[in-house]
Amino acid sequence: MYNSYRQTSPGVTPGNLTLDENQALGILKHLDLDELQRLHDSEGKLDDLVNDLQQVKSLQIDREMCLTSNKSLAEFNISRQPRFTQGIKQLAAMYEEAATLRKSYEKNKEKLDFLAAEQSLDTTLALLQTAAAESEENSEELADNFLDGKVDSDTFVEEYIQLRKKTHLLKVKAEKMPGLIQQQNSPARASRQNSGQVPGPVAGTNQAPGNSYGQPPYPANTYPGAMPNLSNYR
Repeated sequence: MYNSYRQTSPGVTPGNLTLDENQALGILKHLDLDELQRLHDSEGKLDDLVNDLQQVKSLQIDREMCLTSNKSLAEFNISRQPRFTQGIKQLAAMYEEAATLRKSYEKNKEKLDFLAAEQSLDTTLALLQTAAAESEENSEELADNFLDGKVDSDTFVEEYIQLRKKTHLLKVKAEKMPGLIQQQNSPARASRQNSGQVPGPVAGTNQAPGNSYGQPPYPANTYPGAMPNLSNYR
């Protein structure tokens, strides 16, 4: 029937299989007329003749092998079904857990950013207070040196004025910083920021809105702080 039978891949038409009539015709040539007639009249005998052909047997064997292979593969897939289903459930649970962790991360990050900003302001306040104290000590040390005759009057006046100005500015900033921290942490502060309003000046100062450093409450050409009496050292 078929010569050089090959198992073809999906999509290949049976036309690629070559018909082999020689084997079937070789059997029919040895039959007399009565046998041919009985073969013609009996469909079962004709089927038996075809099924006895070697190539037909090969096709049947290949068919059984394919069926067995497909059955084995199907049984394997069925055996993996519980694990596959469990994997889907685990994936869904892990996805939900990841979503929860992401929300927690965003919440904690927001809290961390807030605490970092607050800590930054507190650190700035501490630095301002330290700098003001150091400047105060430097001005007192300069006054002591002048009283001891270690610094001349011109140098003392020039440096002392600058130190007192610096000390006063640092103290003003340090005094205003707690109010700024409180305003930033309050809902009113957030409301003003959202509406675009600018905070007003701090009570008791002449600071204009938007000026973060402020101006000293004395004219720039005056001497802040007490100065020693220089008349006795001239």
